[in-house]
Order: sequence, then structure tokens, then C-alpha cells
Amino acid sequence: MTKKYRAQLGLFGSLLLCFSGVYRLIMEYPVIEFIPALFAVSGFIGILGGIFEIRKINKKENNDKLLENN
Repeated sequence: MTKKYRAQLGLFGSLLLCFSGVYRLIMEYPVIEFIPALFAVSGFIGILGGIFEIRKINKKENNDKLLENN
């Protein structure tokens, strides 16, 4: 399993977590609103982290390709 694949898998999981939290906040009448809000916030933080990780990996791959061509 490559780093890029792990980052993409983590990003997908964070998206699911965030969307499920937002869905529970909007659609259902939550008895405890803390849990869906926690899901939404933690999923959003994971999305940001996944995006930054994938961007970092892509930059490294592009730099490696440039070095190979020179």
C-alpha cells in the first residue's frame, strides 16, 4: 500500500465521517447534538489533513520527475 493510496483512503473515510455527522445534525432530531457535531468537525479536520497530505505527495512526485528528466 503506497502513501498516496493511504492518504486517499483516509480522505474518503474523513468525507464519510463528516457527511454522516452533518446529515445527522440536519435530518434527525438528535437527543445529544454533541456526537454528530463531533463527527462533522473531526471529519472536516481529516479532510483538510488528507488534502494537504495528497498535495505534499504530488509535489514530491513532480519534483522527482523533474530531477529524472534533467
